[in-house]
Amino acid sequence: MPRVDNGKFYNLALSKYKRTARGVHWASKERQDIRFEKIYTLLGDKISESTVVDAGCGFGDLYHFLKVKNAVPKHYTGLDVHKKMVKIARKETAQTILHADVLHDKLPYADYYLSSGAMNLLYPFETQMFIQRMFDHSYKGVVFNILKGSSVEDDIYNKYTIEKLKKLLLPFKADIEICDDYLDDDLTIMMIKAD
Repeated sequence: MPRVDNGKFYNLALSKYKRTARGVHWASKERQDIRFEKIYTLLGDKISESTVVDAGCGFGDLYHFLKVKNAVPKHYTGLDVHKKMVKIARKETAQTILHADVLHDKLPYADYYLSSGAMNLLYPFETQMFIQRMFDHSYKGVVFNILKGSSVEDDIYNKYTIEKLKKLLLPFKADIEICDDYLDDDLTIMMIKAD
């Protein structure tokens, strides 16, 4: 179970901020785009040549970002646990959007799994399982971002220091790149499967 009730958490934001970046609990569209830019920069042209699953796709904003960059994947699939967001993403992207829980449901396979902000409410053991399931269902690798910092017990957000993240990722057979040069409170990780 996440740290808070996922449905209530996002329903409150949706009712207050509607279909905006704040409606999925981003501080602003600008900060959301900075995170998307980092994912895009790490994969570059590989995105448009690949199949991609966006785990925790929300409204499909990452898809729209990639479309503006002329980097639409060969096939894009969005996954989200929130039914209202799935409905909006299906309508706005005209792509495959599945109502699915990454931790528990059957997942599709793709070249790359991408995830932006989807692990912010998870406990550490759920974070490891989320990353493991994305990694297991990717042919080539995973790129995700996660909040940077030290979590305290009563904090609703899931945060990682670079040291703690390195320990979490130690079991994975992958070439790992950790980026922390774009926002003070965020990390983006690229895990490319080792040959």
